[in-house]
Amino acid sequence: QAEANGVKELSEGGIAPAAYQKEWQTIFTEGVRPSKALGAACTLKFPFIEDYPAKRERTLTDGTRGYNDFSYNWLCFDGTSMECVIDLGNEKDIHSIEINFLQDQRHWIFPPKSVTVSSSGDGNTYQAVKNITAPALKEDYDVKRVPFTFPANTKTRYIKVTAQNYSTLPDWRFHKTKKPIIACDEVWVD
Repeated sequence: QAEANGVKELSEGGIAPAAYQKEWQTIFTEGVRPSKALGAACTLKFPFIEDYPAKRERTLTDGTRGYNDFSYNWLCFDGTSMECVIDLGNEKDIHSIEINFLQDQRHWIFPPKSVTVSSSGDGNTYQAVKNITAPALKEDYDVKRVPFTFPANTKTRYIKVTAQNYSTLPDWRFHKTKKPIIACDEVWVD
């Protein structure tokens, strides 16, 4: 109906009705992805942006990835890092952990500077699984997911993810009242 009525853009981002339909068809087709963290409790150290709460902390363990629209299934952190602890409920054999972050520079959303994953059997003492430092930021207005994958091969109950945000915006996106945002969609545990 939108196309029949001459609508060319559905939102501020300029997505066309056909692209919107295609993205939602992909969402419906993919559904929920299996994960050992599916439905697990998640505790955040820093607050997320209240304007875009998605499913709050559950966003990170709902089994659904984020897509191009940062307001759908992305948990956003404005000017702070993201630190979350996921409680798997009991010790499980873990082989890999995958975390996606969004890049949408038009909306001041950048991949994190680095991501560290740690594991713990008791929730108090953590062992680093791995730290990944992201490549240097480049001016790029394409909206895309930036994956971070961590081989784990351990038995653990608690997984801590720390995504380090940038302290300032890059020169090409400077704005005196905006802060860099990081957006995470899920912590998949296999």
